[in-house]
Amino acid sequence: IAARESNLVSIQGNMHDELVSDNHHIVLDGKRTPIKYLIGTSISQDRFLYAADSKSKGVEISDNWIRILTWIVTDATLVRKSETQRRIQWKLSRQDKIDNLEALLQSEGIHYTKRKANFSTHNVLQPWYICIHGTKAREICGMLNDIKTYPQKWLNFNKNQVQIFIDTLHQTDGRVHFNHTILSTSKKEESEFLLRLFFNTGVPAKVTVKTQRKGAFKEGSTIYCLEIYEKGVYNRNYVSIKEAGRGNVIAIQMPHQTLVTRRNGKTVVTGNCRLLKHLAEATPALMVVLSDLHGFTVSKLLGLEQFEMNYIARSDLAAWSEKDITKELRKNYMMLYDKSLLFGHYPDMRNMGIPGASGHHHKHLVWSAYSPVYGPYEWHQTGCGHVREASYCAGEKWGNGFLLVHCDTHRKRSQFEYIDLSHEMCMMGGKFYQRLPEEIIHDQ
Repeated sequence: IAARESNLVSIQGNMHDELVSDNHHIVLDGKRTPIKYLIGTSISQDRFLYAADSKSKGVEISDNWIRILTWIVTDATLVRKSETQRRIQWKLSRQDKIDNLEALLQSEGIHYTKRKANFSTHNVLQPWYICIHGTKAREICGMLNDIKTYPQKWLNFNKNQVQIFIDTLHQTDGRVHFNHTILSTSKKEESEFLLRLFFNTGVPAKVTVKTQRKGAFKEGSTIYCLEIYEKGVYNRNYVSIKEAGRGNVIAIQMPHQTLVTRRNGKTVVTGNCRLLKHLAEATPALMVVLSDLHGFTVSKLLGLEQFEMNYIARSDLAAWSEKDITKELRKNYMMLYDKSLLFGHYPDMRNMGIPGASGHHHKHLVWSAYSPVYGPYEWHQTGCGHVREASYCAGEKWGNGFLLVHCDTHRKRSQFEYIDLSHEMCMMGGKFYQRLPEEIIHDQ
């Protein structure tokens, strides 16, 4: 994480609120896309990602108990007369709500009482008390830890369970508005929990903070109004992308190249920041601090260690600046096994007269040579390791691949095995591999 001043870009829509630098990448159509190429455009909001793709197996709870606990948290009162005496009580006037609740309790064999209640200032219809007493009331209150809040484990609902939850909200405190659900609460913590729940389970949602004027909540109180788009966001609403002057931004780099942000109650999946480039261009002094005081390396910042990848570079973080990059690449090479092999960045390193390879080029090339030390040997220029259908270039025209080298360190003889990944299949180590259907970008 690092901070700097930058040109700002505003991304605004019904479900969208981001303020980012002009070097930021957003997630559009499921791909990381540079925002600088989209300034001045309006894009349909259904091309953005506002919730996770839920793969949860769900929570061990029956469908009816999801409904019962939702009815309690939204509409009931928990009455605690003593350590052992509990009562769960609803005061309902609408006949459809009374019928739905009674049918639900009867389906689970839960004994309850029903009696007329006194009218209050909000009642137009005759209100009724529906109550659960005794052992069952204590058992249910125990399931909620005697607090009228949703269980934390519900964050792991599967798609079917969250739909049952939303359907129950329609019968209780929620209301249907066109193709989405609106739910209001006076509890900030509850709104935060529900935003997480819906995001985790693949349901786009947002929260708007309002001041209550009249209605069920106390006048002047703060109300958190959730809009839940269980059928997906509208494709007729657009996200506007505009320049927004200059200001301070926070650069965050994540291992999987994306992060989740929330601004003004709107949750968005957005792209990763290029922290290393930011450090080199904007805050070189911070690179010295990270390197000298905290032992940070480029490998650590890129997260290569978790993939068991070696990063070879003669420079450390403190030596980097934008002007130095080309010069550093020129001297970054590695000789292995008593000069049996040489690996570097540029293909002209083959002139050093040692078998080896250079990388990060657009196509695979091979040069043959002879040496009394190495015998007939090869120098390989390997293909790239980029995303094949990259949005920033004609990546499908480039060669993909990497090199396996089998080295006899005693005789200084090497066998080069280039693995071509440019197509829908490859052969490696005598085994045949084929791309998954979603990885194929050209039908053969």
